[in-house]
Amino acid sequence: MKLLERPACRITALQALCALTHHSDTKICSEISKKAPTLLGILDDAKEDWKIAELVLTVVSHTVVTAVGGMDLPSPATVKALDIPRLLRVVTEQLNKPAATSLLIDHALDILVGISMHCGRDLSNNSSALNLLLACTRSPDIQTRGIAMNGLLRFAVKGSEPDNIVYDPQRLMSAMQSRMPDHLVDAIMDFGPMDQSETMGTAFATRQFTSVMMQVVQDRNLFALGMKVSDMILQ
Repeated sequence: MKLLERPACRITALQALCALTHHSDTKICSEISKKAPTLLGILDDAKEDWKIAELVLTVVSHTVVTAVGGMDLPSPATVKALDIPRLLRVVTEQLNKPAATSLLIDHALDILVGISMHCGRDLSNNSSALNLLLACTRSPDIQTRGIAMNGLLRFAVKGSEPDNIVYDPQRLMSAMQSRMPDHLVDAIMDFGPMDQSETMGTAFATRQFTSVMMQVVQDRNLFALGMKVSDMILQ
């Protein structure tokens, strides 16, 4: 970190930090993440240097996502040390520059996604950052759309009721063998044809998935399996 104070050594030091944070464990990345304000300060000294901006956001992305991007709630001290409001301002400022490279944009999005769950209040207070995630859901690049959706889902999940992940497909199929009560059928029909309801779609997909899994056991054709499962996902 001391080498960052020397302009002649700055690029090399940042490159070393990129490699270190890319391959290090959680403990090391979490410690380096506390230096995020120092790293952001470097951008103030080199506002027009796209290479430094790219390297700084790469290091910050690797470390901040590790520190606050997991499922476990980070400590208040960790969040405070990262100075999330300032981080968001710097990220959006860098993304608005014409010289922003694809690598910089990718790591900037990773930062937004990483902080969206446990630092959602800071994200909602920065309309530019939140609007960026929303805008990326309309990107022509499917990977960018997926990253943006991941960020928005993480942003929303914090205040949501946990899903009941206990799912028994056999009970669903058994229940579908008998007619639903009339008041439930009427409620579903108000929204459209019965075969387009989520319940029927789930039942059909369950039966179809069982069939294709039995088929792949026989022919070992993983390509055919992938094509069929991808069609089911889109359905």
